[in-house]
Amino acid sequence: MSFYTERMEQLKMGPMREKHPDWIWNRSDTHMFLKIPEANDTFATIVEAGNSFSPGPGTYGVSTWITVDGNLYTPEECELSEFIWEFEEKKYPVSNTEWMAGKIRIKSSLFTWQNGDLIDYRDYFRVTLKNEALEEKSLHFDLVVRSFGAAGGPIKSLREKDGIIFVDGAPLIYAEQKGKFGAISYAETGKDISVFLKEGNFPITTETVDPEQWASGALRYSITLAPNESISYDFAFHLHAECEMYKWLKPIDFPLEYDERKASLKADWDKITKAKISVPDHRVKDAFYAQINHLYMAAGLDAPHISPITYPTWWMRDSAYICTALEQAGLYDFARRCAEHAGRYKVSAPFGPEADLQGCRIWVISEHYLLTRDQNYLEKNYQYVVENAEEILMMCSTDIPLTFFNECATHQSVNWPTLAFTCAPSVNGLCQGRMDFFYPVFYCNSFCYLGLRRAEICAEALGKEEDAERYGKAAEKMKKALLDYVPGHFARVQDKSSFYDECHPGDLGKEEEFSHHDTSSCFYPGGWGDLDDECLIKEYDYYWNKALCPEGVQFHEPLWTYMEMGDARNRLVIGERERAWKIFDYYLDHHTCPGMYTWHESWKDENTIFLAWEKVRGWDRAPFVTPHGWSGSLMLGMVRDIMVREDDKGTIYLGCGVPKEWMEYPFSIEKFPTYYGEISYHYNPVSKTLTVHLEKTAECEVRCCLIGEIAVEMI
Repeated sequence: MSFYTERMEQLKMGPMREKHPDWIWNRSDTHMFLKIPEANDTFATIVEAGNSFSPGPGTYGVSTWITVDGNLYTPEECELSEFIWEFEEKKYPVSNTEWMAGKIRIKSSLFTWQNGDLIDYRDYFRVTLKNEALEEKSLHFDLVVRSFGAAGGPIKSLREKDGIIFVDGAPLIYAEQKGKFGAISYAETGKDISVFLKEGNFPITTETVDPEQWASGALRYSITLAPNESISYDFAFHLHAECEMYKWLKPIDFPLEYDERKASLKADWDKITKAKISVPDHRVKDAFYAQINHLYMAAGLDAPHISPITYPTWWMRDSAYICTALEQAGLYDFARRCAEHAGRYKVSAPFGPEADLQGCRIWVISEHYLLTRDQNYLEKNYQYVVENAEEILMMCSTDIPLTFFNECATHQSVNWPTLAFTCAPSVNGLCQGRMDFFYPVFYCNSFCYLGLRRAEICAEALGKEEDAERYGKAAEKMKKALLDYVPGHFARVQDKSSFYDECHPGDLGKEEEFSHHDTSSCFYPGGWGDLDDECLIKEYDYYWNKALCPEGVQFHEPLWTYMEMGDARNRLVIGERERAWKIFDYYLDHHTCPGMYTWHESWKDENTIFLAWEKVRGWDRAPFVTPHGWSGSLMLGMVRDIMVREDDKGTIYLGCGVPKEWMEYPFSIEKFPTYYGEISYHYNPVSKTLTVHLEKTAECEVRCCLIGEIAVEMI
């Protein structure tokens, strides 16, 4: 057996759950993350409903429990629908939640803060209790600390001194207000703190040592609140202060300065992007800012990551969507560094050297150029555009199977022959590329076309006429081949493996198997789609009627949410505003973390690259991967496209996704990046006027796509 098998803490949780069904266990039904952008995933705080959390994977679990009127209330036992859960001011990366314990309202706020530029991260946590009863209430508030939780780990010892809780000897938890501490050893009692509190008892031991490493404890505050009275308690959690190699770390000082820390975090967050949006539907605005939070907090250093812990590395395809979406929202510097990294290090994916990766690399490099028109940047990175474009040309003309550089794999796929190649011999000028475990011809060639078209644009910008002509002709040839192949093939599954069937169990036995890859990539980001091609547009219609809305009943993707979102973004391009909104509306209302605008991928946590979750005491039921960056990036991009989008041929389209219902209300955007400069506009419903300001960086035409007769004023 592997040396690491004994460290698979999740394997220990199953037997313990069975042995102790009377314990109050962690939820493990959904979660989100708080993290300083570009910090290592070891400093990701995992947050479950009710702000039960773990300050770093494999640390310990923290929760807020209330005893009032003889009843114990815990967020672990509440329904998801009982929580109000949202970011602070619907914008800042502070997890705010509310729930009720009888007549006591619990409000808590949690955020992660960095001490200057040091590798010194802290979680700050404020719990506010309010008595909403008509009479006075006496209650106990317990800050519970256990070895399991959102993403806990073994605890051998617990003790408290002067408001500081020591976990395994390290000062990790700081309490502004001093409370009564109690701790128990599982080895001695066979119990968890939840058993004591459920029985109305509190441990008399103030410190414990547990050789079985299931120690637990609580910091108790006993309070009496008059009607409408409230009280707050502040805490700080020093992430990985137990690490002996972090010699620069110093204990956290009292007072904790919760308010000052939060203010500094919000001030730093305001500097991330100048882009702003104001629309009648608050869900759209909330989703916009929520995705910036989720996507940027998930990021590694110079690396857009799909989701912390599960995906602690690049996955070129998903990362390209994330990188370009964040840049389209104004995060230029981060996107530039990521694009340069992708080109220089030939970033790939843990499913082997897939055939869309070359196009994705060119996409992120060229996107930064188009959104900034930075010639120096393009000159520096053009060599990477050429390298990838040449590989695309090889894939589209090869008569032998090809494989390209890749040195990353998941634990699951590392020895699979299915993933040991890039493409089969080409057919009719089209790449027969592998993506995952099958040959999605349109999908892979969408990215091949995107790569060649962007290579042409980059070459033209640098005055490299021969390169531009060569890549341009190759792109046009591929576009024609794709359009010729559309009848009877578009949005249908072509060659596939048995593993593909395992990933799409709902399609088995169907007369027709549809590929959601095609409609989600043809016009965006691929760009080869032709609005004047009647056959292609009919295939979009056919896919809607047969796959997405059969017999008038809308079907929503149960596993691969980004594919349905991608389809919606493409429908905006082809002018199907109402159909796009039917998809958009659904995802605006349905989140894995209700109120936090998160969406999922797949079932279970199938792609944990380094078996990272298996090493923690938490997320042991793992219903899916969430939040998922590909889905989040498409939601962020969808919001942008509703307000403004552009093509690469010199046109900006304003409001092509704005619904009719909005036209009776004012709405606006500020500083939204486009290929032709940052754009701002304001709509006045009284005068039916759209006032537009474009900080032009390249020549273009601006078209108003709002519904009705709208006067456009350029200022």
